[in-house]
Amino acid sequence: FKTFTDLLTNYYPIISIFVIITFLLGLLIGRLFSLDKKFIYLITSATAICGATAALAISSIIKAKPNQISLAVFIIFLMNAIALALFPIIGRFLGLTDMQFGLFSALAIHDTASVIGSGFLYSDEAGEIATTLKVGRTIWIVPLIALIAFIENEKGSLNLKDLPQFIILFFIVIGISNIFTLPHQIYEISKLLSITFINIGIFFIALQSKIEQIDNPTSLIYPISLWITVVLISFVIVTSL
Repeated sequence: FKTFTDLLTNYYPIISIFVIITFLLGLLIGRLFSLDKKFIYLITSATAICGATAALAISSIIKAKPNQISLAVFIIFLMNAIALALFPIIGRFLGLTDMQFGLFSALAIHDTASVIGSGFLYSDEAGEIATTLKVGRTIWIVPLIALIAFIENEKGSLNLKDLPQFIILFFIVIGISNIFTLPHQIYEISKLLSITFINIGIFFIALQSKIEQIDNPTSLIYPISLWITVVLISFVIVTSL
């Protein structure tokens, strides 16, 4: 528990500044591409905070069209797959430490499952660091929903149910594991199960992805440009600390 609180205490200010800068960059780049405001909100929220979860959380507030939502989710999943395949290789090539790679994954990858998967593909320690720091980024979904609701003049749009359930469960499990002394075998089994379910989730995500959903090249160029910018910023942050 001490390691968890120390990580969040030390890195939460950096994560918060990163989220705000990414959100503003997303809005700016989206406007430069002259894209629909709703699609910009979906991609920007996903890139800044927690991928498809953030995009889906605000979709009802901004009244996004079904095709905009499905396209945004597909592109996010596509970039997650690329990150999972390449980031551990790039991290080893660059000689990043477990701490550096864990932070890099937590900042540069969209969805929580992909952050965890990338981290544990690198090492157990990097996976634990990435998971913890990603939570610090994901809890920004609450002020995001409040901000979008305010901008769109949607009263009563902010609700506790909009908070992803895995965040609540994450803190509950942290409490249980620190209050009670669990057998070592439980930790090993839970670690194996977590990796297994992450891989199953990624597999079914891939099954839902259809390349024909991209009918406008700009709709693909925009999120990729934003993501590459975020990856570069993340790398500069990681190597500067």
